[in-house]
Amino acid sequence: MQLKRYQSAEQFLEANLCHLLRDEAMNSLLLGLAIGNKGKENDQSLYLDIRDKERVYLAAIKTRGRHLIVSADHDKFALYATVFCDYILENGIRLPGLIGPKQLVLDFQEAFQRWLGWDFTIQFRQLVYRLDQVSGVTNIHGDLRLVERAESALVSEWLHAFYREVFGVDDQEEAHRLAQDKIEKKEAYIWLDQSIVTMACTARPTPNGVTINYVYTPTEYRRHGYASMIVAVISQLQLEKGYKFCTLFADMDNPTSNRIYQKIGYQVVGEFRSIDFRGKKAEDTLS
Repeated sequence: MQLKRYQSAEQFLEANLCHLLRDEAMNSLLLGLAIGNKGKENDQSLYLDIRDKERVYLAAIKTRGRHLIVSADHDKFALYATVFCDYILENGIRLPGLIGPKQLVLDFQEAFQRWLGWDFTIQFRQLVYRLDQVSGVTNIHGDLRLVERAESALVSEWLHAFYREVFGVDDQEEAHRLAQDKIEKKEAYIWLDQSIVTMACTARPTPNGVTINYVYTPTEYRRHGYASMIVAVISQLQLEKGYKFCTLFADMDNPTSNRIYQKIGYQVVGEFRSIDFRGKKAEDTLS
């Protein structure tokens, strides 16, 4: 069983795409980010896998400043976890956190705590949803359209509010950068009912699916069905474009959002955990 580090997203995908497509919805975060990095200049992401001949036991990527995203087979966990921890120690790799399927992340945090001495806190718990057909939506007055450049300030403000509300992160500069990127890629949508009342985005397309994210409605426009409507219409639009399914991540501690997505036709396919490592040993580096 050997660990291999890849120098580019292209190399990583060539070796791991077939493995990741076996559960494309659950792997949509990892897979979508790797695909989005293809051809990217000065890509400082970490790409690696652990395999025995042709069988992949672990695939993982980490973009600069972000958590390591993991996908793995639980079979022989003790063996590949040992290989991975040895690699971290030998190469001085430090991680700000870990994200992936619930049981896998919990197993890894225990291994990291035992073998590396890293403490951790749970950042968030999310359900992973997949939608193959839109259903159960009550029509709401208004229209969907792409965000225009002149509306970038509003989208930036709403993304800033989204990050504060969902992740507890106050980063206005990142929200502005993200707004510009989403508008440029034509991935940001708003629902217009006399005024702009809600927004949502698409992200991380994979060979057969696409993710819906950054669903945000200002407080004064909530409880009117706008969020349900925009997610339903965007999801249907993606299916009509040729995607076989849509994926969506939802906070387990937000029952309102989960009811909305389930009513539209999203079905739970798994559960994710995200953990933060604490202390000096967990500072972010790829060296």
